[in-house]
Amino acid sequence: MSQSKPAITVIGSINMDLMIGCETLPTPGQTILAEWSTEVCGGKGANQAVAAARQVTMIGRIGDDAFADRLLANFENAQIQVDHVQQTSDCASGLAVVAVERGGQNLIMVVPGANGRVGVDDILSARSVIESSDVILLQLEIPMESVVAAIEIANAGRCSLDRRILRQHQLHGRNSCSRSIFCVRTNRRPGPSSAILCRIGSPRTLRKGDVQRRDHFGRTRHAAV
Repeated sequence: MSQSKPAITVIGSINMDLMIGCETLPTPGQTILAEWSTEVCGGKGANQAVAAARQVTMIGRIGDDAFADRLLANFENAQIQVDHVQQTSDCASGLAVVAVERGGQNLIMVVPGANGRVGVDDILSARSVIESSDVILLQLEIPMESVVAAIEIANAGRCSLDRRILRQHQLHGRNSCSRSIFCVRTNRRPGPSSAILCRIGSPRTLRKGDVQRRDHFGRTRHAAV
């Protein structure tokens, strides 16, 4: 008996990545000649959606710049549903500039752009999609109030997000980029829903109620929630 593919909804960031290769990274005030450059559709949310490549819906925002059509085409080529990817007027799409030296060390600057405009209203307008999903993926690269709204809808009020997650995220400040990944599995059977918090690429599934996160210095942190 064949099983139907799980319905996956990704709510999060959509970026264009500008990648530049060089022999060594420049020091402050230094100008160097780079060896190569390329443009890649990215963003942790978009990357998750393309990697899942199943029955996937993307929720997020792009800008009204030259990158917008390419970002949408990237989803369409992967057969990802984009009805809830909104175009934002007078705003650039999310952008990441990545410099990579020969040894593999990198330097990254991220401009949130339209990702910072993903509001609670965007989440509420996609309520039916979120409620019908088997798996919800979020990356903390959109406003936290929108992340919370998505999780609360996914769990239908049966399992709320501990607000300590918000306080810890705020400690990192506006200039840091959290690498935490939240995977919330909605349980359609009677009884409490199952919330699984994990990091993509983690060698193990974390215990329910645990969070594993990396701060902007790359250090792993654990917090019980």
